[in-house]
Amino acid sequence: MSKKNNYQSIVVLGGGFLGKNIISYFKKKYHHVNLIDRKICDLLDLKKLSILFKSIPPSSTFVISAAVTRLTSNDSRSYDKNIKIIENFLKVIPSSAKHVIFFSTVDVYGLDPILPISELNSVNPNDFYAKAKLDSEIILKKESDIKRFNLTILRLCGVYGKGDASKSTINRLVSSAIDDRRINITSNPDIERDFILVNDISKIIEKIVNNKIIGTFNIATGQSQTIFAIAKKIVSELSFKVNINVQNKIVGDRVLKLQFDTGYLKNKFEDFKMTSLDDGLADYINNYLTHEMKNNNED
Repeated sequence: MSKKNNYQSIVVLGGGFLGKNIISYFKKKYHHVNLIDRKICDLLDLKKLSILFKSIPPSSTFVISAAVTRLTSNDSRSYDKNIKIIENFLKVIPSSAKHVIFFSTVDVYGLDPILPISELNSVNPNDFYAKAKLDSEIILKKESDIKRFNLTILRLCGVYGKGDASKSTINRLVSSAIDDRRINITSNPDIERDFILVNDISKIIEKIVNNKIIGTFNIATGQSQTIFAIAKKIVSELSFKVNINVQNKIVGDRVLKLQFDTGYLKNKFEDFKMTSLDDGLADYINNYLTHEMKNNNED
């Protein structure tokens, strides 16, 4: 997108790992980029949020990545807070808002989805976090019909990339391999997951904004792999010996296999190719080692 031909205002609600990467990406491309996180404004405080939104360009595109995550809490109170964030946002969103992009989760499909999972699958969230995401989708769809803003819902699977320290499965596997020379797999090693590089999300958002793409999309590579296979890939990228220990300590309700039909995504984003896990891991590990070496030199 040329700045000369198409100025944009992007507002990101949520300053976590995802939000910060999106802001970093769009700062290079747009004149108006705003981040609203808890340091700037409590999204649960409607009065403060209303005041803040008076300074936001009214015809903005809003990216909602804010949520009370499972890492923080996963109970009825966290559900209420997540819904409150959406309700507050809808009370202050300008009437001339161009587009709303909402980060949901593939967990809305529940514990026993029909494989491969497509956007046509039935939904059956099994915890408060996933239920909050699904109910937020429903609320946003209803309001988009009333207020006439474009709405795009991105159901994300596992995300990894810059700044994800202790926040992604990939980070935990890579950091333990490099720092401890071992990978402890404390869950079923045959669990299959699909992981997406955070940079790809920013590029998808750019295409949504440029082409006014609306709808609900599963954001996945379509190439799921077992946790054990991913651990082996990490080890193969390293020049030193790393032990893989399967411990199976964690039990509970978990989907064994997550496999995705990405046909709808490819159809709407026909000229876009998701980064493969092989390529993403190689780059991620290289950046991790470079950062570690830099820190050691500074010490």
